[in-house]
Amino acid sequence: MTECVEILGVGALEQFWTWTPNEYRTIVKGQQLRNVNEREQLALQALFTAIAQNPKKKRISLKDVYNAEAERKLIKDEAVEVKVDRNLYRRALTDLKTYMGGGKSE
Repeated sequence: MTECVEILGVGALEQFWTWTPNEYRTIVKGQQLRNVNEREQLALQALFTAIAQNPKKKRISLKDVYNAEAERKLIKDEAVEVKVDRNLYRRALTDLKTYMGGGKSE
């Protein structure tokens, strides 16, 4: 758990537990975008190094080395699917009714 908090850049573990699911998804997306920016900078440094060491080679662009825009688009457009197990919901509802005294158990 502490590795998760460290990766997400949170100061305290207690702060992690106060997030709502939407806040968590937003923070994870932000961290993924920061990682893309970091990889883009590393690719740019590698590109400059390659150009400096091989000046006679053909011209290549940063997009040839690393396509950060495509990865950013994937992260931003990522649809979150929430699958609801209706049987589990129904069982929980009947158990709740039984507990509250309003129904029979199956």
